Amino acid sequence: METAQWDFLLDAFYQVIPFGTGGRRGLVGIGPNRINPWTIQASAQGHSQYLVSAHGEAARKRGVVLAYDVRRFTDTRCYAADRPNPVAGLDGRQLAEAAAQVYTANGIRVHLFDGPRSTPELSFVIRHLDAVSGCVFSASHNLPTDNGKKVYDQYGGQLIPPHDQDLVDEVTGNVAAIQTLDLDVAREKGLLTLIGQAVDAAYQAAVAELTLSPARGIKILYSPLHGTGLTSVYPVLKQLGHDIHLDPATANPSGAFENVTFNIPNPEVIQSFDASLPGADAIAADVIMSTDRTPTASASWCATQAPGDFSTVTRSASCSAPTPWTATGPRGNSRRVT
Repeated sequence: METAQWDFLLDAFYQVIPFGTGGRRGLVGIGPNRINPWTIQASAQGHSQYLVSAHGEAARKRGVVLAYDVRRFTDTRCYAADRPNPVAGLDGRQLAEAAAQVYTANGIRVHLFDGPRSTPELSFVIRHLDAVSGCVFSASHNLPTDNGKKVYDQYGGQLIPPHDQDLVDEVTGNVAAIQTLDLDVAREKGLLTLIGQAVDAAYQAAVAELTLSPARGIKILYSPLHGTGLTSVYPVLKQLGHDIHLDPATANPSGAFENVTFNIPNPEVIQSFDASLPGADAIAADVIMSTDRTPTASASWCATQAPGDFSTVTRSASCSAPTPWTATGPRGNSRRVT
């Protein structure tokens, strides 16, 4: 108010950030029309009520899986630098933990990843652990200023009608109070479990079994675009014996996406390949592969080497599972594997 940022204040406070069929996504910040611990916990409370209503006691016993990506909020230019800011440095892990406080307070077990993971792995782990649902805290390939929460069902997919509308109605119309539980208490009660290496191994083994070709005759430069593909795509292809190399410019996990053109980590934006071209030339790569919806790594694109140029781009519908086919199959013949 002292700086008369009236438009900023109005936009941040005039409504509660909408909850759609996939969840909530938008700018991180202070106010009900922003992504922050309060809006995430309100979503989790409504989701908890929906799960108990739909699945009964099984919701509490089977629990939910929570994953998150590499995003971290640093754009605090609109806020006073000399005052405490509850969203400065807010990252996916903190949002996941805020949600975990709510799920466990409602008696629902939480399986929380110990670090950033991809959305395809979340979908697998929901089924692998027989959980009743899962969430990923991410804003897909939005700008670094954004974050959010997506909800997945017991089959590892997004909710479909009429269940999606039932969840929306519960979150937007029936949350009277948000219950929370200290996470240390949740651990003592057996309601919170960290997951990591064991489920990673199970996921990577399951994906590796889906390879469709024994061909390994190309050299791949892989760019996770600073995202979670580093935990899924790269180890799987390495395990399968592909000649795959990490792009030195974009392999480091970073929610700033600092080396991606326009800071938009989306291979549909062809300029996102720009930072990888020097690395590809340095190793004489045949293919540049990058993961879409970074940092969730849920789809892949490839740029293949034409004479003197990387120009042909093909897309597959899912990242980790079909990557071997995308890399080794006929150009343009990507095949979905689910």
